Amino acid sequence: MISREAIQKELIKCRKIKTRLTRQLKELPDNTLFTKLEHGKPRLYTYSNGKPLYLSQNSFPVFAEIATGKILRFLLEQLSVNISSLENLSSEYTPLPEMFQLENISPALRDLRYSIKGTVAESSWNDQLLRYLQEEFLPAQQGRITERDIYIWRSIKYEGNPYRPEQKIHQTPGGIYVRSKSELLIATHLEYMDIPYRYEAPLVLEGNTVYPDFSILRPADHKLIYWEHMGMLGDFDYAQKASMKLMQYFQCNIRPYDNLITTYDDNGTLDMAHIEQITNTMLLY
Repeated sequence: MISREAIQKELIKCRKIKTRLTRQLKELPDNTLFTKLEHGKPRLYTYSNGKPLYLSQNSFPVFAEIATGKILRFLLEQLSVNISSLENLSSEYTPLPEMFQLENISPALRDLRYSIKGTVAESSWNDQLLRYLQEEFLPAQQGRITERDIYIWRSIKYEGNPYRPEQKIHQTPGGIYVRSKSELLIATHLEYMDIPYRYEAPLVLEGNTVYPDFSILRPADHKLIYWEHMGMLGDFDYAQKASMKLMQYFQCNIRPYDNLITTYDDNGTLDMAHIEQITNTMLLY
C-alpha cells in the first residue's frame, strides 16, 4: 500500500543517494571515449590533459573510471526524475485508505446535500445516504465485504448433510442444530462474534461432495474458511474417514493455516479459550 509516509521515505532516500552520487562524480574525470582507425583496426582512445590517450588492454582502470562516470550521470538523471515525480506525488496523491473515507468525499457529499436542501426528502435521505455510503458503497469500493453481501450469503438455501440427521440434537442460539457439544461451542462463538457460517453445507471437490462441519465467510476479505472438528478419532473407522476427507482437502488446495481449520476432541478437551484463540487468529484479522 502506498502511503504519504512511504512516499516521504522514498523521497528522502533518493535525495541522499543523489547527494552521494554527485559527490562521487566530482572526483572522476569527465572524459569521453572515441576510436581511431589505425592499420585497418579501431583503437580505443580517451583524452588526457586535452590530448588523445590510447587505452591498451592494460588500461582497464582508466576505462572503469570513465564507465563509472557515465553510469553515475545516467543514474543521477533518473534520480532527478524520481525526486521530481515523488515531490509531485507527495502533494497530489491520495492514499487509497484515505480516498474511501467520508472526509475525502465531503465536497461531493456537500453538493448532493445542497441539491436536496429544502425538499421533503432532505431529512430522511441525508441519513439514508450516510448509512449507504458507510455500510455499502465505500466498503465495496475497497473490495471489502458489505452487510448486504453477508446477508445474501447467509440467505442462500442449501441442502445440508443427509447423513443421520437425527444426530443433530444440539441447538445454537441462532437456531442451528449441530451434532456435538463441541460443535455447539464453535457455532455459538461464531454467532456471538457475528461471523457468518454454514453448518454442513455441501462442497464439491473433484466431483465428490463433502460436507465441512463449518463453511465460514471471513468478513475481512470474503475468503471461505472451512472448519473441521474431529471428535471421535479414537474410533478407527471415523479416523480413517476423517483422514481421507483431509486428503481430499489437501489435493484441492484447502490447507491448514490458509483456508482450513482443524480441531480435535477425543475426550472432551475442546474448550472456549481454544476456540477464541483460533477465531482471533484465523477469522478476525
